[in-house]
Amino acid sequence: MMKAGPRALAAMSEAAAVAGNHKSAAGNGAMTGSKLPVAVPAAGFQVVCTGQIEGIDYPGVNNLYCRYAVTYGTDWRVLHGAEAGLSQLAYRSNQEEGILLNFPIDISFQTTNPFGWPRLVLSVYGLDGLGRDVIRGYGAVHIPTTAGRTKRQVPLFKPLSSSLMQQFTAWLAGSPPEYFDSKFITQNDGREVTRVSSAGKATVVFNVARHGMTQFGYT
Repeated sequence: MMKAGPRALAAMSEAAAVAGNHKSAAGNGAMTGSKLPVAVPAAGFQVVCTGQIEGIDYPGVNNLYCRYAVTYGTDWRVLHGAEAGLSQLAYRSNQEEGILLNFPIDISFQTTNPFGWPRLVLSVYGLDGLGRDVIRGYGAVHIPTTAGRTKRQVPLFKPLSSSLMQQFTAWLAGSPPEYFDSKFITQNDGREVTRVSSAGKATVVFNVARHGMTQFGYT
């Protein structure tokens, strides 16, 4: 019977240790595989909004186009879609009282806080008798908080000149007063110093879907 030398004994001990480590790792893998996956908490609830700016009823005007923008709080972020858009120039039809646009809206959001719920801001423009672009009115409306289809009538208004002289000058130059940033109408600061007059209304159709609000305690 042959006796193993010191080197052979050391090699056998090392091989046994490696085999033991492999068995231990396999056992741990089997135990890990048997556990149920841990649920990862959602990053926030989602609000999906589609629809269209259906038309604008503006007496005394036969052509209009609309630019829209979306405002929202600091806790919100856009997942998909356009935050702003510009419609085509549409003319009044003999069979229709208003001016049809049918301009689509498609945007989705994610947030953990409903504060700063998104608003749709409308800026309506048209061509005057000399073919110049002039502002016709502004309007703003909250995206509905309830799921489903909703139709909203958005009142429009436009700012007025501070004096009759400035109003006459603006009429000659074809540059009536307008806001530098249309999103200004969704803010509270500074609104009390502006004078406005009513100017027609816009019809907007919303299709809203919500997901995950109950997980954050909202219904």
